[in-house]
Amino acid sequence: MRSEAAYFYIENRKALVKQELCHSALFSPLWLLSSFSDNSRPRRRATVNHPNIIFILADDLGYGDVGCFGQERIKTPNLDKMASEGMKFTSCYAGSTVCAPSRCTLMTGLHTGHSRIRGNSKNAGLQASDITVAEILKKAGYRTALIGKWGLGEEGSPGLPNKKGFDESFGYLNQTHAHDYYTDYLIKDGQRMTIEGNLHNGRKVYSHDLFAKAALEFLDKNQGNRFFLYLAFTIPHMKMEVPSDEPYAKENWPQSQKNKAAMITRMDRDIGRVFDKLKELGLDKNTIVFFSSDNGPHHEGVDPTFFKASGPFRGIKRDLYEGGIREPTMVRWPGKIKAGAESDFAWAFWDFLPTACELINVHPPQEARWFFDPPHPARPKPAAA
Repeated sequence: MRSEAAYFYIENRKALVKQELCHSALFSPLWLLSSFSDNSRPRRRATVNHPNIIFILADDLGYGDVGCFGQERIKTPNLDKMASEGMKFTSCYAGSTVCAPSRCTLMTGLHTGHSRIRGNSKNAGLQASDITVAEILKKAGYRTALIGKWGLGEEGSPGLPNKKGFDESFGYLNQTHAHDYYTDYLIKDGQRMTIEGNLHNGRKVYSHDLFAKAALEFLDKNQGNRFFLYLAFTIPHMKMEVPSDEPYAKENWPQSQKNKAAMITRMDRDIGRVFDKLKELGLDKNTIVFFSSDNGPHHEGVDPTFFKASGPFRGIKRDLYEGGIREPTMVRWPGKIKAGAESDFAWAFWDFLPTACELINVHPPQEARWFFDPPHPARPKPAAA
């Protein structure tokens, strides 16, 4: 049973969430119509169509690696445009300081005190009893896809993305495999798919480019469906590998820094292609797009201070300082989120699942209702101290 202190903390947190979202017009009018309803009454039906949902996740991208968050040398015009057309969140926190537990909180809506995965271990993965946001959205009629890095279940395990709510999946299953941008295989719907151009150290196919292509194809195929696309790019994770260091080839920088900058700009280019595709298909105004990163910048093979990757904060990946967990985050939904808005409201990856549930007007699983649902009607409120 929750203590009185915990009860009042939850009530205050809910009030802050509601106040911030209503003030910023984020998810309005859906929040105004259906959020924080009494469980003893039927939830009101939203007056807007349930949107398509895209969550784009970068890998080891620091708070200061994006132009609209202060980066001055790496070019990110499409992310900057996303911020100008939507809302920039300056106090969004990853679920953890490293990949797998951070992604676990994003998918399950549980913080690391409750979530199953606490570190980057091949033996740690989601189980059949774990409920993901993809399972909830699929049950609600969404077509779901994971493209990129999963990190929550190995081959043959119950944590495979196709067993956790994704109709389609394509990419890496674990962090170590994702270090290799020129891998000779990827996992498609649970089965190994050979990358012929990379056999025998061919290094002809850059995995990120395959993910960008697959994302555009998914949008083409599902323009008539409601969909959830979890686009988990691997840039700029671990190895600083990229087919070309343009447009930074002539810069007087260490080669690793040229490569890192080129990787980020390449990812930014492909995010722009996603927005272009949404507009081409007439889906732009009914698609909410999130962007963030799974943790702070790494130091393997590259100096994170060169581009001030952590921005004004102390710490990097694996640190519980701000630089290790505060992420460059934006949300865009034309006509619903005010263009050019900025919020310092503090939220974290485990808030995504209950937010997605609000967007489609369903209750989140009981375990993920910590901040978003009122106490059970039968439970009396504790007396004021």
